[in-house]
Amino acid sequence: MYGLPQFRFGPTGRRLISGRGDEVCSWDAATGKLVGVVHRFGSPVLGLAYSPDGKRFAGGAANDPVPRLWDGEAGKEVAALAGHTGGLSGLFFSADGSHLLTAGWYPDCTARLWNAATGQLIAALAGHSNSISAAFSPDGRRIATGSWDKTARLWDGVTGQLIAVLRGHAGSVFGVRFSPDGTRVVTRAADATLRLWDAETGDLMAVLRGHGGYGGAFAVDPVFTPDGSYLVSGGWDGTVRLWDMRPIERNGVLRGHDSFVYDVAFHPDGEQVASAAWDGTVRLWDATTGRQMGCLEHTASKQKNHPISSVAYSRDGRQIVTVYRNFGVTLWDATTAKRQQVWRIAVGYWGADSRAVLNPAGTLVAAGSFGGPVHLWDAATGQPVATLEGHKRCSTDVAFRPDGAQLATAGEDGTVRLWDAATHEPLAVLRGHSDCVWRVAYSADGTLLASGSADKTIRLWDPRTYREVAVIPMGSVVYGVAFNPAGKRLAAGCADNTIRLLDVAKRQEVAELRGHSDYVHAVAWSPDGTRLVSGSGDGTVRLWDSLPIQERARPR
Repeated sequence: MYGLPQFRFGPTGRRLISGRGDEVCSWDAATGKLVGVVHRFGSPVLGLAYSPDGKRFAGGAANDPVPRLWDGEAGKEVAALAGHTGGLSGLFFSADGSHLLTAGWYPDCTARLWNAATGQLIAALAGHSNSISAAFSPDGRRIATGSWDKTARLWDGVTGQLIAVLRGHAGSVFGVRFSPDGTRVVTRAADATLRLWDAETGDLMAVLRGHGGYGGAFAVDPVFTPDGSYLVSGGWDGTVRLWDMRPIERNGVLRGHDSFVYDVAFHPDGEQVASAAWDGTVRLWDATTGRQMGCLEHTASKQKNHPISSVAYSRDGRQIVTVYRNFGVTLWDATTAKRQQVWRIAVGYWGADSRAVLNPAGTLVAAGSFGGPVHLWDAATGQPVATLEGHKRCSTDVAFRPDGAQLATAGEDGTVRLWDAATHEPLAVLRGHSDCVWRVAYSADGTLLASGSADKTIRLWDPRTYREVAVIPMGSVVYGVAFNPAGKRLAAGCADNTIRLLDVAKRQEVAELRGHSDYVHAVAWSPDGTRLVSGSGDGTVRLWDSLPIQERARPR
């Protein structure tokens, strides 16, 4: 700011430069003695910078269009950097000390890139129409400028070539800052927002709102924590805010599996996601930050011919049941990750896989199997309760009605079967599909049952009358189906790499979610219905969020 003394130590700590009034002075840092007045600008010194290698330092003034470059040890002037047509708003060295960046006030409105060794102009960064601020990325590959013209710009840090114009702020952009790894740029503006941009492409990643008062986050430039996980901002509203960058950085993609992801599930509290894959693991993730919280390692976890095909939580979230192809079904303590029960049965084969679930009361485990039988066990004792015969070749899926009174099973034989969950008596065989039924799902109120099939349709059934309600052509094999908690939307994971969202009442598609690069094998909704999780053959888990990213990255 005008009139405030400025001080910069050289990297060796032996030399100190200061801006005092209109004078740039050099000091012996050990003795505190003035070495000399290096330059008088005739107006208040506004910017001082020492190069990281100590070979140069630079200074400029608010009302002087010619900043200066000096030898870092001798203090002799190397160059007068002529070219700006107005005063200086800031100057900065690149991290390796090879380049110097200067930024100008209105009416100059340019940044200029200089060779720090010689003072030779490399490029004039022109295009803004008002005063600007500027910054180098940590590796010097990028330059960001922000302007009172409400835009920011991204430039090549070596050549000065324009890469992108960053538009969207509704007020003057007062500052720009790179993340520690140089992959992101944050801008602060008078519209009370912070915006996060991709430093490679200039794409907008997030808008962070929360500060109030004049200029919003105008008080100081935001600062990243050293690992880039958080952003700290201070505003004229008297608050300091801490923003979680991790959900933004991940952009909903959870990576960690080494092979195809075959099943996903949301914890009942909505804060955790589980995923099962062909790498022999079930991974547990924080649903907001995307951080891996745990991993359920199965016996032959490195043998990719023994995939984990199924994962499901108990209604209270205390247990997890998984299906391990050729090894059986395992019930886990979700808190300790210890096995509680193991049932050795043939579950699935190369043509089809089976799934397992707990009933709503948490007392029964049901699982499909190779050969067709559906097995029921007592969750507490591990003892067999019933074997339900009827499906041919392989029973692929099982689902309890939300009240626990009915069990739906699906088969490779193209049928859906309904059973009385208490007596284990068959209730109905629902026919209509012409190929394997991969997944069945009840609506939250239990009035609808959806089945997704290799015949490229979804069928809706009334599980009370056992009648078919609708046939919805999908144009692709349907691997996963899930009703949202309100029962108004049905999500379908498809073989064409997409997720289709259907309006249940109208029986028609309302949205298509793209992002996976291979088939989508499973989908599941969060308990509040604001998020959808998907698992794919591309080895990733994705979180699709209906809330703005700034709400998930809320300040703490």
